Amino acid sequence: MSENHWENQPGTPPDVTPECGQESDGERLYLWRQIVHWRSGTGGSQCNPLIELDKQNHWAVMNGGATGASGWLLVPTDRKKGIECRDIWTHRDPNYWNAAWGYVRSPYGSPTTTGLGINSKDKRTQDQLHIHIATFQSDAKTYLDARLPSEIATTPGDWAKKLLTVPSDSKPGQVYRVLHVKDLATDNLFNLLQSNVVPSDQMGNQTMIVIPAKSGGFYVLNSDISLSQGAAFGTGTCNHLLKCS
Repeated sequence: MSENHWENQPGTPPDVTPECGQESDGERLYLWRQIVHWRSGTGGSQCNPLIELDKQNHWAVMNGGATGASGWLLVPTDRKKGIECRDIWTHRDPNYWNAAWGYVRSPYGSPTTTGLGINSKDKRTQDQLHIHIATFQSDAKTYLDARLPSEIATTPGDWAKKLLTVPSDSKPGQVYRVLHVKDLATDNLFNLLQSNVVPSDQMGNQTMIVIPAKSGGFYVLNSDISLSQGAAFGTGTCNHLLKCS
């Protein structure tokens, strides 16, 4: 039995909806073309960019990507264009966040220094869903760990209300909605965001970042360019908090 119970779900894998793209659409398709070429697992190891391939759960781990970014990527082996893909908002889809965290071990990073992130539609460089596995900015984590419990949402219903301007790389920082969760296995973070924070037609504008919390569990940060707090503004990229570019 697979981790995500594919065998119990109709349409295995789920049918691709228009927002998720088609097999050959778009221009920024380096990652997707590599997946299509190598996902059968029969092409040998020479030049294979898929460092790990999980056929059962429909994902692969690759290096930082076409532009040579640092860190690693968890990439679905089914067509999922990006965060705007509505298939990833439901529980029938794999829990990609929990899957990515499962690879936070040697050589992909340490749980004490590694975070996860995804860019918005406008800020990404590839039109195949990919979660960055990369070192987080230490000052951002220090700031988050120092917050009072009342400053960070602990229930999804309060997530939209809890805004923090999080510093990064010794710079003033950007504005994020911040939620604390106990683990990444219980809930689909994409679903939590769409159900509690932003409407479906705004999902493509969102960035999401996951950073482990000192007290246990994880901070889940979300932002888009519409946010503001004082002189600070939101962002559509995870690059401010993760060293993934």
